[in-house]
Amino acid sequence: IKHPYICVMNLGCAAVFLMSNSGRSLQDIMNDSSEADTFRREWNSNTGDIRSIFCRDIGLSALNLIEATHHAHNDVRLFNIAWSTEKRSFCLIDFDNCTRQVTECNILKGIRTDTLMGLMIFTVAQIAMIVWLLDSE
Repeated sequence: IKHPYICVMNLGCAAVFLMSNSGRSLQDIMNDSSEADTFRREWNSNTGDIRSIFCRDIGLSALNLIEATHHAHNDVRLFNIAWSTEKRSFCLIDFDNCTRQVTECNILKGIRTDTLMGLMIFTVAQIAMIVWLLDSE
């Protein structure tokens, strides 16, 4: 898994995910008006630096998780993404819904969710929703 804070150990039939302190959740940041303004200013800046970090730390990490362990996070949302200003990194947190199959949902009608491709499609849809939320005022 290409992520600075996640270690995956395959122990027989189960994968174990170990994490360290990784910052504040984006939901907490968005609930604090001064922090939200600072974060959104950087998110919407022309440099794109923070978006590249998001792509690497959240997008690629979530897809690498599927590829390496055949598990999808299944709960990618503002509460479950942490941002560390000091480390300039995002981290996917809260793996309690992590499974090998996505439960049925309307957005995936006709897509088999018990395949790696189905898990990746669902994960990309969740990440796209986060980017849309961050882009919205």
